[in-house]
Amino acid sequence: MNKSYEERAREEKAPIQYSIYKGIKGTLGAMRFNLKRPYTSTDPKKSDGVIFLEMCPAIGKNIYDWEKQKMVIALGISDIPKVILYLRAPNHPAFSSNGGSLKIIHDKGAGTANKGKNMKTLEIKKPEEMRNFMFTMYEKNGDRNISAAVTVSPDEAITIGTLLQSAIPTILSWT
Repeated sequence: MNKSYEERAREEKAPIQYSIYKGIKGTLGAMRFNLKRPYTSTDPKKSDGVIFLEMCPAIGKNIYDWEKQKMVIALGISDIPKVILYLRAPNHPAFSSNGGSLKIIHDKGAGTANKGKNMKTLEIKKPEEMRNFMFTMYEKNGDRNISAAVTVSPDEAITIGTLLQSAIPTILSWT
């Protein structure tokens, strides 16, 4: 019998991803949050814990091309508190320099001649005229330029903030 992702995750006591789907072709997409626990062995290839945020644009009503258009950004311990703060206080002075939005930029070529050629940007906005947050991810990798956006309601924002906050002790191996 084939088991679902959620059934396998529960058996392995692995965190289950949190997903939001808002699929309208050309305007919105889907996003998934996945907690990756740190690898805590004596192995020299020890890896840090992170939250992988995956986003994908809709290619039809509630249809997503996760194979070809999925973007992933790893939110580490320096990124997560920024997202939590923005979701709780989008008008905080820390965000005034970015026009009231939060931008997290990961550039694999930073500090090299490849700067700006392989970038992922997560932008979170809450325009005053909207009650929802807008999560938008952009990816530039050579000739590949894609983006996806998902609206997040206030109740979904509370869930995201709570999950991110509860992930911090796990990411730091404090649990």
